[in-house]
Amino acid sequence: MHQQDESNEFSLHLLYRSLGLCLVVADPEPETRLQLVNKVWKGVGKLSSAEAYVSCAEVWIQFVLKHFSTKEVNAFIGNVVKHVALEKDRESIYPSLHSILDKILLSIVDFAALFAMDKFLPLLDLFEKESDKVEACKMIIDAYLKRVDADSEPLMDPFIIGALMNICRTMHNSLNALSVVDERRRIGNLINGFLLSVSYEKDFEAQLNFYADARAAFSILDSVMSCLVQRVNTLAMATLEIMEGVHSKKTGSFLRACVAFCFITIPSIESTLTRLDLYSLTGQVALANQCWGQAEACFQAIVDDLKLLPKCIEIDGRKASTDPWFEQFVMNFASALLLLPDASDEEPMVVLKRLLDMLDAHQWERQTDGLFRVQLGILQLLSAATQEVYIHHIEGVDSNDTLYGGQGTFLQEVEDLASGLLEDLLGKLKECEDQQAYQRQMDMGVRMLDTLTQFADLREPALVKLAVNLWNLVQRNGGAVGQKLLVRRLESLKRRSESGFTDDSGVEGLYSLIPKLQFKSTV
Repeated sequence: MHQQDESNEFSLHLLYRSLGLCLVVADPEPETRLQLVNKVWKGVGKLSSAEAYVSCAEVWIQFVLKHFSTKEVNAFIGNVVKHVALEKDRESIYPSLHSILDKILLSIVDFAALFAMDKFLPLLDLFEKESDKVEACKMIIDAYLKRVDADSEPLMDPFIIGALMNICRTMHNSLNALSVVDERRRIGNLINGFLLSVSYEKDFEAQLNFYADARAAFSILDSVMSCLVQRVNTLAMATLEIMEGVHSKKTGSFLRACVAFCFITIPSIESTLTRLDLYSLTGQVALANQCWGQAEACFQAIVDDLKLLPKCIEIDGRKASTDPWFEQFVMNFASALLLLPDASDEEPMVVLKRLLDMLDAHQWERQTDGLFRVQLGILQLLSAATQEVYIHHIEGVDSNDTLYGGQGTFLQEVEDLASGLLEDLLGKLKECEDQQAYQRQMDMGVRMLDTLTQFADLREPALVKLAVNLWNLVQRNGGAVGQKLLVRRLESLKRRSESGFTDDSGVEGLYSLIPKLQFKSTV
């Protein structure tokens, strides 16, 4: 008898499912729809099997979504929650619950209406197994992000923000040290998408507070921390734009809070490369907003973190040297240091000096010229630092050209640094000669000659002599290739002189020595 009852119930639940599938397509008369649902669901509610019940709900939810308002949908979901909550072993019905959730998300476009249903979030609580609950949370955030586009209104509703924040927190808290990279990346992208959709428009303080809450909630995801730092820096620059470059007392305090947020957040990021990029960005934003003390702190942190840069990183399963990235980063960083004013209680160019010390200690790959190129770049920076008036400035920031006003002590400090670099560079040329690496020596000589002719004061006899020696070195080691290179350099130098980009007296001093170079044109 018991077996017969089970068989009848099994057949009955299939009939309910089949009827629901037909009605979804057939569209019964409007006046009969509610009566039909109530009558069928009264019978479905008597099914003792949770699997049978949920399989019917999976079909009939489509009918309710298609023909009724969110009020009836909410009541239907509440009925499902109430029925399933009594079931102890729910794992077998999770696929059907996911299907119900998916159908709801596809049908209800307005997330304000979705979260206004008080039975929707309890639907998530039916997933007791963490992996299934996290998957349900991913479905919700993914559906939300598909609704968001550039033309949509920014998310400002505190109730929806709070609900989505809790859903994102559930995803975040499921991660641990054993979580695979793809899972961390997927959850990080979903959370970042949500964070980017939230905007308090002109209420920047509320926006910063929101980012602070997000930092506390999603602290173990590097991608989210990086996104937050960039968003806060964007917030700082938006404030500068609104204030047209001149901060009030209130906005000045807000800007310092933004920089402090970034400076505190960046150390929590595991990737050294990401930390360095964000320190550089934050330092430049701080400098642009006249927060030079905070900018110097960021730049000092860069020098400290560069010491921690790994020699190799893994890219697509292969190990790659970080030296090319390191070289490019240091060159960009050094250029940012030009506008950083020296603190009154410190020696001139203290950050640059620490950077030079770090470069000497860095373990460069053998047979590469990375250090040579970086030192040449810094030599160019030192040339720019000696100008009476720098070619560009930041409004509200007095750079060293203003602070020192061409004082002899500052210029002597710069000259000493430049002399030390020149000595190191010439030493590297000598090492190439000792190793009989003449091609490499010629390449380095060409780079050094270019730097001298573009940035050095060729009225100085010692520098003219050095340029002549480099010219001879390239001509001696380069053969026909070297001859062509020198022809192009000479023609470029002449054009620059004629255009007024180079001091004529210095160029003429070099021209006067050209006959002594035994130069033979090959063009």
